[in-house]
Amino acid sequence: MILQNLLSPSENTCTVKEMYFRDTDNTRTYDTYFNIFSLHKWKTYTVLKDFYLRLQAQGSFTVEIAGDTGTLCTQSFSFAGPETAEIRIPDTESSCVWFSFRRDSNDARLLSGAYTTDAEPVHDVHIACDICTFRREKYLLHNLQLLNENILNDPDSSVYGHMDVFVIDNGKTLKKEEVETEHIHLFRNMNAGGAGGFTRGLIEINLKKEELGLTHMIFMDDDAKMETDALVRTFALLSYVNEKWEKACISGAMLREDIPYASHESGSHWTGMDPWTRYFGLDLRPRENVIMNETMDDPDYAAWWYACYPLSVATLDNLPLPLFLHNDDTEYGLRNQNGFILMNGICVWSPGFENKRASSLSYYDIRNCMIVNALYREDGNLKNMKKYCRKRILANTLRYRYKDAALVEKAVDDFLKGPSYLVSINPEEKNKEVMDAGYKLVPCEELTDDPDVLRQIYMYKDPDKVDEIYNNMTKKNKWFYALTANGWIFPAKKDRVYPLPMGIWPFDLFRKKKIILFDPDSHKGIAGEKSYRELYNSLLIYIRICLALAKEYKGAKTDYNDSFKRLTSYECWKEYLKEDE
Repeated sequence: MILQNLLSPSENTCTVKEMYFRDTDNTRTYDTYFNIFSLHKWKTYTVLKDFYLRLQAQGSFTVEIAGDTGTLCTQSFSFAGPETAEIRIPDTESSCVWFSFRRDSNDARLLSGAYTTDAEPVHDVHIACDICTFRREKYLLHNLQLLNENILNDPDSSVYGHMDVFVIDNGKTLKKEEVETEHIHLFRNMNAGGAGGFTRGLIEINLKKEELGLTHMIFMDDDAKMETDALVRTFALLSYVNEKWEKACISGAMLREDIPYASHESGSHWTGMDPWTRYFGLDLRPRENVIMNETMDDPDYAAWWYACYPLSVATLDNLPLPLFLHNDDTEYGLRNQNGFILMNGICVWSPGFENKRASSLSYYDIRNCMIVNALYREDGNLKNMKKYCRKRILANTLRYRYKDAALVEKAVDDFLKGPSYLVSINPEEKNKEVMDAGYKLVPCEELTDDPDVLRQIYMYKDPDKVDEIYNNMTKKNKWFYALTANGWIFPAKKDRVYPLPMGIWPFDLFRKKKIILFDPDSHKGIAGEKSYRELYNSLLIYIRICLALAKEYKGAKTDYNDSFKRLTSYECWKEYLKEDE
């Protein structure tokens, strides 16, 4: 069976050559993120012991197999036409191995390749992809086309005949004739957010489990650009997984679509507030970083842009919490601690998040974070939750996003209403209420008629280097900004309106009176203005939050724990979703 295919740059996925191979003179080396072989992990997670490198090639050439401990073996071949060269991977203590292909004749060509095994699979695997979508037809249809071409309709794929796709349409805009095939199933769903869409998919997968012979499922984002060989590698892992890891979750990394070699997240750790991920912003082009990225890790959860669970775990009596969006994957990972498998090459690409700051996140992040803490921290993490609320209120106030600061209080109030309120609300109506309470992005031309400001907005260029994004997320001389309350104790600069990207560090608003926060992709934004009255209101908001938490937090925490089984049950979800079909 093929364990992983040899990959090359593609317009459909990634065009960065160093993610696939490196060229020096007449030698091409495959010691890269997508083509390195994670030998130690294959030995750890599966029953496999023997591995092979199989290459389709022609001409005279030399293959050198190496690892992080040094050169392992070298073999030369001479083929008159296309033939198969097979080399057994030597026993080694190397965590990763790779190979180099040296052309010894002008007609030497490497046509294709794969790392394989001759062992018979120990598990009969059939995967269901659970894709939740909301009016993102462009992205979804592109991904479905890739799945059709490379897996569902390709008899040469090792996953052919072993996969079905469940598309949950929260926007109710997709047409069955555009989507459905023998192996792609479409379900219309109320807009209960990502949590509601993914859970509806998980329900339908479980109801079809016996009929289709399904064994595993993958939570998968609709707008994530995928490398379909991630599914090949996932299928192989599941086919040979050993007893210790058979209930584990395979967690795909998220790389940045705008900087395709930058790792944004690869398994995350729950801090009780914002998540922490190892190697945040790691440049995956250098070999040393690729090997470092293979270090064994034990994260707390897998994000749902690509998270594969066995259906022996993801059952109808073990459904997610109805959190609408954010922290649903966090809670599910914390609940199902059966280990997480991460591996180079199993990933998706997603757009960057810095400048996509919807007001509603100030509500959902706080409310859902409090629910997760109530369930998984013995003391409810109350001290840090107050700190988290203070941090979000302060960040929003310093960005002049005063409505978002008020949404933090709304989130706390709704958390304190308890689990009965959580499942009694109509999620579509609640989301509309939250969105109406925040800021609405409008074309920047509606915010200013100053040609210079508009020129700066339209000419703004997102950083194209990892360091410019991840290493500049902190500010030098932070003490100065803190001591001066980010310039609020000084007179504000009233000379002009300052256009700034949505994700700007709050310290960059130092002494600015009027601003426009904009999304560089859509050129839409919101207007903001420094207001001491709103600063005072933000202080009152935080005081009210602390008083409410002191009075009601313990009771709410108890209610969420007592109601947990009901909240994650099939019966609760059927009533909550009011299933359409």
